[in-house]
Amino acid sequence: MPLEPDVRSTLAVGPDALATWRLNTTSGVVEGDDAMLRLWGFEEGETLTLDRVLARVHPEDVDALHATFEKSLRDKAFYRAEYRIVLPDGTVRHIASSAKPLYDEQQTIYLSGLHWDVTEERHHQRALAASERLRRVALEAAEMGVWEIELATQTVRWDAYCRQLFGFEGDGQTQLTMAWAFEIVHPQDRAAVLQTLTRATQSPESARYSIEYRVRVRGEERWIRTVARCVFVESPDGPRPERLLGVNQDVTSRRREEERAFASAELSRIALESAELGTWELNLANDTVRWDTRCANLFGFPPSETIHVDETLDVMHPDDRPVVEAALAQALDPAGTGHYQAFFRSKDSNGGERWIRSVGQAHFSTDTVDGERKAERFFGVVMDDTARRLNEESIRRWHGVLEDGGWGVASIRPEVESAVILPQTVQARAKQQSLGDPDRLAELEASGLLDAPPSEVLDRITEMACRLLKVPISLISLVDDRRQFFAGQAGLQGEVACSRETPLTHSFCQHVTTSGAPLVVPDSLVNPVVKTSRAIQDLGVRAYLGVPLTTPQGYTVGALCSISDETREWSSDDLAVLQDLGQLVVTEITLRTYVRENQRAQAAAEAASRAKSEFLANMSHEIRTPMSAILGYADILANNESDPDNLELVETIRRNGRHLLEILNDILDLAKIESGKFEVRSDWFQVDDVIEEVISMLGVRAAEQGLGLSGRFLTEIPDRMVGDATRLRQILINLVGNAIKFTDSGSVSIEVCFDSQAQGLVIAVVDTGSGIHPHQIERLFEPFTQADSTAQRTHGGTGLGLTICRRFAAALGGSLTATSEHSTGSRFELRIPAGDLQDVAMRKVNEVHPGSMATRSGNASVSKLQDQEPLKGHSILVVDDRRELRTLVQMLLEEAGAKVSTAANGAEAVEAYRQSPDKFGAVLMDMQMPVMDGYTASTALRDMGATIPIVAVTAHALSGEQERCFAAGCNAYVTKPLDGAALLHLLSEFLNVEQEEAERG
Repeated sequence: MPLEPDVRSTLAVGPDALATWRLNTTSGVVEGDDAMLRLWGFEEGETLTLDRVLARVHPEDVDALHATFEKSLRDKAFYRAEYRIVLPDGTVRHIASSAKPLYDEQQTIYLSGLHWDVTEERHHQRALAASERLRRVALEAAEMGVWEIELATQTVRWDAYCRQLFGFEGDGQTQLTMAWAFEIVHPQDRAAVLQTLTRATQSPESARYSIEYRVRVRGEERWIRTVARCVFVESPDGPRPERLLGVNQDVTSRRREEERAFASAELSRIALESAELGTWELNLANDTVRWDTRCANLFGFPPSETIHVDETLDVMHPDDRPVVEAALAQALDPAGTGHYQAFFRSKDSNGGERWIRSVGQAHFSTDTVDGERKAERFFGVVMDDTARRLNEESIRRWHGVLEDGGWGVASIRPEVESAVILPQTVQARAKQQSLGDPDRLAELEASGLLDAPPSEVLDRITEMACRLLKVPISLISLVDDRRQFFAGQAGLQGEVACSRETPLTHSFCQHVTTSGAPLVVPDSLVNPVVKTSRAIQDLGVRAYLGVPLTTPQGYTVGALCSISDETREWSSDDLAVLQDLGQLVVTEITLRTYVRENQRAQAAAEAASRAKSEFLANMSHEIRTPMSAILGYADILANNESDPDNLELVETIRRNGRHLLEILNDILDLAKIESGKFEVRSDWFQVDDVIEEVISMLGVRAAEQGLGLSGRFLTEIPDRMVGDATRLRQILINLVGNAIKFTDSGSVSIEVCFDSQAQGLVIAVVDTGSGIHPHQIERLFEPFTQADSTAQRTHGGTGLGLTICRRFAAALGGSLTATSEHSTGSRFELRIPAGDLQDVAMRKVNEVHPGSMATRSGNASVSKLQDQEPLKGHSILVVDDRRELRTLVQMLLEEAGAKVSTAANGAEAVEAYRQSPDKFGAVLMDMQMPVMDGYTASTALRDMGATIPIVAVTAHALSGEQERCFAAGCNAYVTKPLDGAALLHLLSEFLNVEQEEAERG
C-alpha cells in the first residue's frame, strides 16, 4: 500500500524512515511494505498475521496496544501509540504507530497506518534525564540552587533550594521580580550587587561573575555566594543581553568561621602587642629568619628584610652567643621536646645594648620513607627584658650595701625619734615634699591607682610580704592630702577591708611619704612619731615597717608596709626584703602611669583626628554646596543661551568651577591618606575597561589641544585581575591629564604590559611634552610642589596630584616612578600587582583610541534627557535648607516632567509625608540641615512605613558617608555638585521600577 507523498512531506522524513501497514480485522492478515518488514525483523515476502506481529511486541506493552486497537475500531477514530518490539536477536526497538479504521465495499474493516522507529530519540531522552538527575544530585550535594532571570520581563525563576534559601514560600510556578529579590539583599550590599549585575550585562567579555553578599530572611542574616553569567543574543545593534543564569550557595557558615578566625587572629595580635612581644620564624630549609616589626627593631634590622640566622647571631654579645647556639641545637634535637629559651644581649636599632628573652618551639614530623624525625617549623616570641635585668642588678647592689652595714639598723631603739635614714645616694632621688604638693598629687593621679578596683598584681606582692616577713597584714598605701588608699592589701578585715582606705588620723604611711625614707617601728605605743595615731587603738597596729614608694621622677606617692599586732624587732633582712618588694611596686606604678599616658595621648590623637575629619567634612560641605548652585545654574544658562559670546562666558564659569572642585578633591584625598582613613578595595576587574574609560573621559581635552591619545597593549594581559579599579582610574586620569596639560604638540599614550616575573602590570603614561630636568623629578612627588614656578604660572594646579598618585600606588602595593629628558618628553611608570592569577587566562587587546569606542550612556546631556521627560507623571519631594539649591533641583526635575514639592529641613519633610503618604514617588534628601538633618528624617520616614526611594544628597565626600546614608534608610547616594544627567537617570530607574511593580500588583 503506497504512502501518499503529501503525508511524507508533512512528516518531513525520508522514505526509509516510515513503514506502512494495513490490518484486515476480519481475516487477521497484516499487509506491510518492505520498510515495515525490515523494521519488525521479518523476511521479505513473508505472510504476516496479527498474532505474529503482536508476538514481537514487548510483553509489557501488548495489552495496552491491543486495547488501543479495539478502542479505535469501536469508536471509528484515529489513534497514535508508542510501544516496544523485541526482534529475534533480542534487540529492543521503540516504535511509534498511528492509524485509522477504513471500510471496503463489502464493509470489511481495515486498520491502515504508519510505523516509525523512535529508539534513538528515546535513548537520547533517557540520557538527558539521567544527566539532569546527576546534575540535580550534584547541586543538592553541594547545597546549590539554580536560578534564571529574564531581563526583558525582569522576572526571576528559582528552583526549590533557592526558594528555601531566600525564604520564599510560594510554589515554583509563582513569578518573582528582580525588585522583590533585590529587597531582601542587605542594604549595605545592594550597591555592590547592582554594580556587578550591571557590569555583567554590558558585554559578553564581562558576562561571567562571582559575588558574595548578605540577605535578610525572616530576621536572619545569611551570606550567599552567587556564580553566574549573562547570556547574550545577536541583534542588529550587536550582542544584546537576554537573561542571567546562575547558582546560589549558602556560605554563611564559612563566612562566620572566617570572621571568628579573623577575630582570633586579631586577639592574638592585640595580646602580643599588649605584652610587647615580637614574633619570629626560622626557615629550616635555608636558615633564614623572618620576623615582625617589633622583633626586627629589637635586633636593629629593617622590618621587611629576611635575615640569615648567622647575621642574627652576629649582633649578639660575644659572651652570650655560645649559650644561644647551644639552646638552638638542643631545641632542634630530634630526641628532645623542641622547647627553646635563651637570655642574651643584643644591639638595638639605636646602637644601644638590650637584654632579650627569647622563647620558641620546634615542630617535628616523621619522614614517611626513612622514618626519621625531622624539625619542620621553628617559631617563637621575643621580649625586651632590659628593665627587669636592671632591677635585678639594682636589688643585688642594695643587698651588698645592706650586708656591708651601710644602713646602720642593727638595733632600733623606741626612744630614738628618727627612723632608718637612706644613704645619701638614694636619698637624693626622693624630693622633699608635703602631702599637698601639687606636683606630687599630679604624679599620684597619673598612676590611675587611686580608687581603682583591686589589682591582682599588687595584692600578690602584699601576700608575698606577709609570707616572707611572717606578719598578718601588709599594705600598699597611696597617700594624698586627706587619706591613704590601699592599692594592694593582704590580711585586712572588717569595714576597712571593704573601703580600702582610712583618714590620715589612722596613717603611719604618711610619715614615710613626707620624709621619703623608711620608717621602722618595733612598738608603736612608745614611738614618738606615731604613738598618738588612732590606728593603734582602732586597727590594732603595734609594730610597723614601711618603705617609701618613690617614682623615677623623685615623687614619693606612698609606702609599702608590713604590720604586726605584737611588738617586733625588725632586722636589716626584713628591711631589705620589703625594699626589694617596694621596687616591684614602683615598677608596676611606673608601667601603669606609662600606659595611662599612652592612652591619654592616643585619645588626644583620636580626638584631633576626629576634629580634623569633622573640619574636612564641614569644609567639603561649605564649598561643595555653593559650588553645586554655581555649576547647576551655569548648566541651566548654557541650555537656555544661544549667543556665542554669552555661552563662552558661561563655559568660563563652569570650567573654573570644575577646576576648583578638582582642587578640593585633591586636598580631601591627601587628607584621607594622611589621617589613615584611606581605603583600598579588592575586587575583580578588567584593566582594559579602565584604560578605555580614561581615554574616553580625556579624549575631548586631548583633541582640543590637537594631541593624539591612545592606549596600547604591548603584551597579552590577564583577562581579569584583583585590585581597586577606582583608585587605578584616579591615578591614570591624573597622569594622563598632566601629560595633556604639559604637552603642546605630539601625542600622549598609555602603554600596558604584563610583567610575568613580578606577576604584575606595568602601565606607562608617555608624552612628547616639554620634559623635566632629572634633578627636579623627585620634587614632583612632594605635596604642593611643581617642577618649577614657571610651570605653575603657565598651567596652574596645586602640585598635589602626583603626591596623591604615588601614595595611591603604594596603597595598591605598587610604585610610581618618572623618567624624563628636557624638551623630549616624560614617562611615568606605574607598577601594581595583579593578585592571584590562578585559572585566569591571558588575552590580546587591540589599541584603543577615543574614536574607536562607543559613546557611554553616562555622557548623555541633561537637556536631551529632559526632552524625553523621563519623570513625567511622578511627584518628587526635594528637601534642602538652601533655597537656591531647592530652586535649582526643582527646575531640573520639572523640566524632566516631574511634579516637585519642597521642604527646608527634615522635620518639614516628615510632616509633608505624614499628611500625604501617597503623594510622593521619591524623596531627594539633603543630609546636613538644621532643625532635623537628613539622617534623622530618613530614619523617621522608614519608621513611618515609607517604602518610596530616598536618594541622599550630601556634600560630604569622606570615607564612611555612603554607609552612613544607607544605614539611615536611603536607597542611593549622590554628592554635590550634582550631576544633572546622572540624577535624572537614577530617579528614572527607581520610579519606573516602582511604577512597574504597582501595575503588576
